[in-house]
Amino acid sequence: MERTLLSILILSSVALGAPMMVFAAPDAEPHERAAIMVNELDCDALVELFRQTPDAMRRSRALHAAVRLLRKMDDAYPKALTRYALLDASARSADERKVLISGLSEIEHPAALWMLAPYLNDDRLHDEALHAIRRIADELGIDLGLVKKRIRML
Repeated sequence: MERTLLSILILSSVALGAPMMVFAAPDAEPHERAAIMVNELDCDALVELFRQTPDAMRRSRALHAAVRLLRKMDDAYPKALTRYALLDASARSADERKVLISGLSEIEHPAALWMLAPYLNDDRLHDEALHAIRRIADELGIDLGLVKKRIRML
């Protein structure tokens, strides 16, 4: 069984030409290992894995991989913002939210500003959120003072 799983992983990565991520229970026996192979092209699976798994290591890997893929989505703002909203709803810690802020900072869309606004109320996230808002406002050519006023930050 273990050799079969390894063969499938190798063939899948060669055939698809994309790196694969394997999430498996670390304490499972090799022949019982239930691995979830997630092609890097499947962001929805990574979002769902982040939302559903209780294991901190898997959550972190899924979150980082999902944000990495979301950064590559060109002209797909509604899809990317929807996925960020799902990730945000499932985030449990300031560290997870910092990863989300980092990704959101690269979305040059006014909706990203609104998604970042609640982070300004958290002392652990305020600086990162303000930096991200400043970056997006600059990219969109919007005055930061106007943005601050609109999100009632003053």
